Amino acid sequence: MVSTKIVSFVGAATSYLLGAALILTALASILFATQASQGHASHPERGVHSESMMSQKAEGPVPEAARLLYAQLSDIRAKTPDSRGNAQELTLHNSLGHVYQDYGNSAEAMRHYSFARDLAAQLGDTEQIVIMQTTLGGMYAATGRLQDARKELEAAFLLMDRDGPNAFATMRGLANVWRDSGKVDEALNLYGETMHLQDSRTHEKRVVPVEHAAGLLRDMGEAYYNKGQLDVAMSHYQQALDNVTSASTTLPTSGSAAMELAEIYSSIGQANHEKGDIQQAEEYYRKALRVQQRAVRENHPSIVDTLIHLARLQRDSGADLDSALGSLAKAEFLLKGRENHREFATFLTLQADILRRAQRLTEAEAAARRALSIQESLGSEDTPDVGIILNVLGSSLQDQQKYQDAIKQYMRALLINIKTVGSNRPETAATYNNLGNVYEDSGDDATAEKYYRKSLEIQTAIHTNDTPSAAAVYNNIATILTRQGRFAKAKEMFTKAVDIVRMAGLPHNSPERAVYEYNLEEVGKLSAGPSQAGRENSPVENRLIQHNGFVAIQAESAQMV
Repeated sequence: MVSTKIVSFVGAATSYLLGAALILTALASILFATQASQGHASHPERGVHSESMMSQKAEGPVPEAARLLYAQLSDIRAKTPDSRGNAQELTLHNSLGHVYQDYGNSAEAMRHYSFARDLAAQLGDTEQIVIMQTTLGGMYAATGRLQDARKELEAAFLLMDRDGPNAFATMRGLANVWRDSGKVDEALNLYGETMHLQDSRTHEKRVVPVEHAAGLLRDMGEAYYNKGQLDVAMSHYQQALDNVTSASTTLPTSGSAAMELAEIYSSIGQANHEKGDIQQAEEYYRKALRVQQRAVRENHPSIVDTLIHLARLQRDSGADLDSALGSLAKAEFLLKGRENHREFATFLTLQADILRRAQRLTEAEAAARRALSIQESLGSEDTPDVGIILNVLGSSLQDQQKYQDAIKQYMRALLINIKTVGSNRPETAATYNNLGNVYEDSGDDATAEKYYRKSLEIQTAIHTNDTPSAAAVYNNIATILTRQGRFAKAKEMFTKAVDIVRMAGLPHNSPERAVYEYNLEEVGKLSAGPSQAGRENSPVENRLIQHNGFVAIQAESAQMV
């Protein structure tokens, strides 16, 4: 009987808490903020003034814009060698952070943002401390370092002036980190406060830029997306889109407004992808790509992300896997020189899964292990990204019949999921399903059914309507019921799986839809047959094939496979 693996691919941003929980976190943050300020002042070697820092080389190629900024820093150091730093140096390091962030070198960007934050602390400039902690927190979140992101943003939240110009960005960034850490309801409360702040400023004619207001709506949509409320998420995405498009008679083609428009298109594409509407998903991914290609340089990280989305869509649409690999190769070309960055790990993760589906199992395992090595080298903490890679690695080991090794990877992924995003999340449900799948493959149907039903329980709790991911689990439970001779119940579950993917709009050539329809047809033949004694040797049963399909549960963000 045909069973299906599902693996969750989530983005780099995540969320946290309010209310009573916020009080405890805020107390810890007060301690962190105090220690940070004191530490920065008492350890000048961490500041930008140290000779070791000035002689330290940037990791990877240095963009031309960065060379000019480095030259200005050198001039300042030559003129004031004994200085403890000044506002000009702070500005230059902040600018270097932006240059490297745009260039796709997250590690170097965070290094300069850290220097700028330390300088702000040494100068006693509270406003600049808040700005740099907010910026650095956003970068940590984008690279999956959620604990570090939370520390920076919560410290900024405590220091900021609620009536000041930086409050909106800090509150929005903190809500995003809470959201992506699994504290979705608490994040929605903070989004509400941020929205209220925005509305009050608009009333006072202190207007928040349109793209920032639209971005907040999109962020709220992502929170509802994570809760499985796809229709509510789509409503927020549409409001965000209306905000951007109604602000002008023409669509923005440059600057932050254009980039926000592309992110909104991408989010709408992801929601349609999750619902199984491949055609609509592709339409919005390509809209995002067109905006990005006009607004930024050719190898900008956002373009790489969209190309990865499109390759994943090809994988899920039933297209030839070589075509999906060809599309993915475009992303690989743009990532040249960034082979140790998070974006390359994301590329490798999807490549590993497509290779696995093409039965190139040794190559798939190697790609997954390389992705894991890159991701682990970026930080010591377990992140949702690590859980994603472990699921893909487990699947490649499972297909090689290395069942115990696969279970080990899935179990580690499960622990990371529960630790970082919580139990009731799509990625956690996906890992439970994969555990069920490997136990089914190894012949332990009782344990397999237990994990499948846990996966289904989570999906039922978080999704208002059944999704293609739930259809995969219905299919997998039905395969076990078929072997147990419970054909009527199996037929009911296969029928539900088929109905879900048909209503979702999965095309006829979708691998998953073909699997479910085939299984439904075959169980119908079995249930219509004579006595089932000795059914293991029946010709019909022998015609059933093993299938290692793959349904991607999507969540966040953007950086996903």
